[in-house]
Amino acid sequence: MALTECQRQLETLRSQLKEADVKMGELQALLTLANESRQASEEEIKLIDSKREETESQLRIAEAEVKTLLSKIVSLDAEVEKERALSAENAAKSQELEGELSKMKCEVELQHEIERKRVASFNQELKITQHSDLHSGIIQLEKELAVAASKFAECQKTIASLGLQLRSLATLEDLLDSEKSSDVSSEESKDHENGERWRLHLGNLSSGSEAIQVTGAALRLKNGSDRESSLSINSSFVSEKTRTGFGEFPPRGQSRVQHEN
Repeated sequence: MALTECQRQLETLRSQLKEADVKMGELQALLTLANESRQASEEEIKLIDSKREETESQLRIAEAEVKTLLSKIVSLDAEVEKERALSAENAAKSQELEGELSKMKCEVELQHEIERKRVASFNQELKITQHSDLHSGIIQLEKELAVAASKFAECQKTIASLGLQLRSLATLEDLLDSEKSSDVSSEESKDHENGERWRLHLGNLSSGSEAIQVTGAALRLKNGSDRESSLSINSSFVSEKTRTGFGEFPPRGQSRVQHEN
């Protein structure tokens, strides 16, 4: 009976041992899980510590930047105040300059009006003076034209007379050439007389040319280039006659040859 009791106790102990082994396995598994959890927690703690350090570093940088920004804000505030003061000063100067500009504008307009009136008065006086001078000049030109016209008429008469006298001289020269039997003293006397007549004609012709030039000058002042051209043609005609046709007697032999030709 004691053996049975011992066996029963042994079985009980064995079952308890098995239960203890099972519990120990469970505890071992729990311990393993706890160790793994502890390691994971340690890793998380390390990661959190690194992040905290990084965050603290960023916080320090941010604090430094904030300090810098605060100093800049203070500097900008000072500059803003300075700019406000300058703006107020510039506004005052601008108002002052606008007042001076308005005053100068009024003075310039007044001076311009005075100058305009002075110029208008001067122009009016100048017109009156020019009109008076022009009227006097016209009267003077009319007088000069009347004198020039009379002199021109005299010149035309002189030229016509000279033409007649020159034609008579040419006829006389032909007659002298035909009288070859006349003596030398008679020919010299006639030549001397003809020379005196020719010098007289040249003097009259020179006076006529001067009169024509005076008349041309007067007509240029009044009537312009048309009458000037007409008088220049007349003067050139007289000068050409004096230089070529009437300026000197050709030798009697040449005159006779030309007449025969």
